[in-house]
Amino acid sequence: MEEIIRKHYTGNQAKNYEFGRRNNKKWLAEQTVVEDFILHNNDVNTVIDAPLGTNRYGLFLEKCPHVKKVYGYEYSDDMIIEAKKTVSTKLEIFKHDLINEQIQERADLSIIMRMLNLFDEDASTKILENILQVTEKYCILSLRYWSQSPKFIEGKITIQNLHKMKDIINKSGFGIISEKMINDNREGQYSIFTLEKK
Repeated sequence: MEEIIRKHYTGNQAKNYEFGRRNNKKWLAEQTVVEDFILHNNDVNTVIDAPLGTNRYGLFLEKCPHVKKVYGYEYSDDMIIEAKKTVSTKLEIFKHDLINEQIQERADLSIIMRMLNLFDEDASTKILENILQVTEKYCILSLRYWSQSPKFIEGKITIQNLHKMKDIINKSGFGIISEKMINDNREGQYSIFTLEKK
């Protein structure tokens, strides 16, 4: 965790994290899936955003009358500084290690965007288990996957084994209700999955 934060989410990397991303196909698809789901599910009153990153959903969640509380979990101090630049009266921020520390708060919806491909299979499954155990109803997560063994590419990204991730999802008491596939030029399939508690 420390090495990944130092290499990719400190200093100028944190300050410029959203620069160039806001208008790319993947970012827009992630934003659309999350916003559309919350708009059409009034039973989402509490949200866990892990990792919080720059608080990209902050302005949207602030305007959603049925969302009352947002819990943001982030380990990078510099990303927390960026997250606080978005005014969010509903947001409570926690500096938190999602691999080794248990989450205490519970929420109707958890969002795990751009996290599960930053770590190897063991760490990623711990993150997923940790978040799903405090998720009451729904989860939206992104994943780069294939049916083979995990593979590390581009010095940063892990392509996860889909069968292993589905096993964790099922054992945690959730089912996949939708998948938004996004085609890009990298190995593996990048998708945004929506889960619902069984």
